[in-house]
Order: sequence, then structure tokens, then C-alpha cells
Amino acid sequence: MANRIFTSKRPLILFVIFLIMLGGFGYGLLDQPRRVRQAFAGDMYHQRYSQADELLLRPSSVSLTPLGDLMVTDKMGKETVVAQNKLPFLVSGMLAHPYDLSMTALQDNENGVLLTPALSIYLSVDGGQLVIESCQPSDVPPPEMAGPAI
Repeated sequence: MANRIFTSKRPLILFVIFLIMLGGFGYGLLDQPRRVRQAFAGDMYHQRYSQADELLLRPSSVSLTPLGDLMVTDKMGKETVVAQNKLPFLVSGMLAHPYDLSMTALQDNENGVLLTPALSIYLSVDGGQLVIESCQPSDVPPPEMAGPAI
């Protein structure tokens, strides 16, 4: 008798298991942009530039120069060299621009006063990867996005 009850509920149990698996897969897809942003921010802060570079959609890239400076290439192919003494990049405020992530390198200071303008990179999510929209001094307003915010 107990075997018969289990057999009659088997399709329902399999359907519930399928729905749980489908929900987990859907959540993973929806949560991917947040995870990519967090991974990139962590890699940049801890100066793991080769891992951070793997999260970028080409032509965007980050790589170390032979002198230890960081070469940042945006989506248009514009290269910006960030001096070693300005590193690491830190996550910066999100309210002033429409991008998914911004990071700022602001070392090189004297008693808390910056000697040179900080550098900011602005990124957006494209699928499961990030795109560097621009890298520029923080005292320059961020560029307008070409399309709608993601």
C-alpha cells in the first residue's frame, strides 16, 4: 500500500523537483550581473588584474605594463595608463552616473589632499561580462551612455 502511494505521487514529486531546479537556474541568470560586478571589483582592489581582465568583453581590457603601471583599454580602444602609485581601484559612488559600476584610483596624496586628480573607470554589464565605457580623471563628468542603462 505504501509503495502504491509513493508511485501515484511520483510525477508530482518529480515536477516539484523540476520547478525548484528551474527556479535555481533562473535565479543564477538574474543574479549573474551582480556576481560579475562583485568579482571584478574584488579582483581590481586586490590587484588580480589577469582575473579581472577575464571578466571583460573585448576590446575592454586591463593589464600590467612592464613598469608595473596598469593599462586600461575602454570599449572604443582608448588606452589609459594608471600609474602604479595610484593603485588599487576602489568602488566609488553609484548615484551620479547611469553605469552599473564605477571604480576610482586615488592614491598619490599628501595629508589626505590629492596631488593629482583621481582616475575613475565606468563599466556596464553586457550579458555575463563587463564593458569599460571610459577611464578618465574624476574631475571630468562621466560620459553619457550611448544606449539605455542596463
